[in-house]
Amino acid sequence: MSRFDWDPAKNRENRRKHGISFETASLIFEDPWILSRKDLLHDDAEDRYNALGEIAAGVVLFVVYTWREEDEDETIRLISARAASAQEKRTYEEARSRAQAGDSRYRRQDRRYD
Repeated sequence: MSRFDWDPAKNRENRRKHGISFETASLIFEDPWILSRKDLLHDDAEDRYNALGEIAAGVVLFVVYTWREEDEDETIRLISARAASAQEKRTYEEARSRAQAGDSRYRRQDRRYD
């Protein structure tokens, strides 16, 4: 089972800066077509991931998060969230179309974006 965690001050800052709360951003993890990749640009002690997911028809978000698993429970810690750029949204929509068409390279466990 997944649970979500975040810094309340960071959530307020993200809402002010991007107009998106982490409560709303967590909805992308319900998207069966979510795209996720490891963020190779950050050398933090904890691995970071970038994700693209749809929270409502036509509303795609870009979310940065960390992930850890303890005793069969996973915790997703949200770091930032914003509306996807036009290019990111196009990437998400193209991958989703391919996955829905049955292309096995784009099944959930295999989908990545660049």
